[in-house]
Amino acid sequence: MAELDADEQEEGGAEDAGSSKSKRKINLILLVVSGILFLLLAIGIPTAYFMMTDKESAISQLEANILELEESNVQEEGWDEEAEYDENEEPLGAIYPLHTFVVNLAADSSYLRVQIQLEFNGQAVPKRFFIRQVPIRDELLKLLASRTPSELTSSDGKQELKEQVKQTVNGILKREEVKNVYFTQFVMQ
Repeated sequence: MAELDADEQEEGGAEDAGSSKSKRKINLILLVVSGILFLLLAIGIPTAYFMMTDKESAISQLEANILELEESNVQEEGWDEEAEYDENEEPLGAIYPLHTFVVNLAADSSYLRVQIQLEFNGQAVPKRFFIRQVPIRDELLKLLASRTPSELTSSDGKQELKEQVKQTVNGILKREEVKNVYFTQFVMQ
């Protein structure tokens, strides 16, 4: 019987050693698989998030932030309630300075540097203007570059250009928002 117990213990010891080796292998496999799954999740979730986010909403949020920043920097002129106006005098509307334009003029190697300021009909610059600044600037660049130096040397030519700038901006805004156009800098060379 003692021999039988010793044989059983040897078999049990061999089984314990074999089962502990198989448990180690299983634990190692589980550890490797869980590590791989963790890496896939760590990489996959942010990637899926960025791929699934709406780019248009991000752009519109950026435009709204720019609009808010632009509006906070705009000073409205001419609407002082205490100011006294003559009988036929009306107050200035909100005036917005555009960035300086520098363009090569048509049919010549001359260039034009011009600072344009827009006067709007109301007390404030319309919100739709801020959203459409890029197309407005693009069209104004085309308009200015299409002119020749001889067209711009006379006061009539400058007045005609002011009217075309006004029509261009109002056309893009799809409303008669711009009342006057002012050139605060006008250099041809």
